Amino acid sequence: MSEQVSRKLPRRRLSRRSVLQSSAVLLSAPFVAKATAAFGEEKLAGSGQVVVCTYGGSFVEGLRKYVSDPFTKATGISVVDVTADNAEPQMKAMREAGRFDWDIAISNGFFPAYAELQQAGAFMPIDYSLWDDEALKGVPESARHADGVLAYQNATLLVYDERAFPKGGPKSWADFWNIKEFPGPRGLGVYSSVGSLVFALIADGVARKDIWPLTDDKVDR
Repeated sequence: MSEQVSRKLPRRRLSRRSVLQSSAVLLSAPFVAKATAAFGEEKLAGSGQVVVCTYGGSFVEGLRKYVSDPFTKATGISVVDVTADNAEPQMKAMREAGRFDWDIAISNGFFPAYAELQQAGAFMPIDYSLWDDEALKGVPESARHADGVLAYQNATLLVYDERAFPKGGPKSWADFWNIKEFPGPRGLGVYSSVGSLVFALIADGVARKDIWPLTDDKVDR
């Protein structure tokens, strides 16, 4: 949360909530689940509640089992779950209104809306000293960002219909764009526009180690 916005909030909301207010912190199970009762009593003990926005369903069931409930047991702070398909529009509206109903949200770091909020200083920095060494070791350093923590990772796979290619289909991203040898329609994930650019660069011969950062000249390419 930016300093400008924080000054507009009622003072009573800037005690415990100021640690997490308006964060797009991406929850990481090892961070909280590793916290012992003793460590929680020493550094994280408190009262009240933390409001967490997630996708709901089985996702929040797993999150509650492995993160929220252990966190509450260690700290005494309850966790309230709310659900949103895409959190970014609501986070933007909250920031513009100067009122934040969530403490933490699962946000997609590849969404332009997330980058806009981040560049605007909408998120609170994370104090990693609140976690012990064991918990920190459970999360790769690359997953620890200044204002967010990686929640989960997944993969995009290249697949094809064997009925369309009974003798074998595309096996690389170069093949994906080879409509001469592999004719027919293609499909790409609607939420993976950045990923699609990466796939195109790989198909064009860019080494994986040279893809990031995704600069303008690479996008133009």
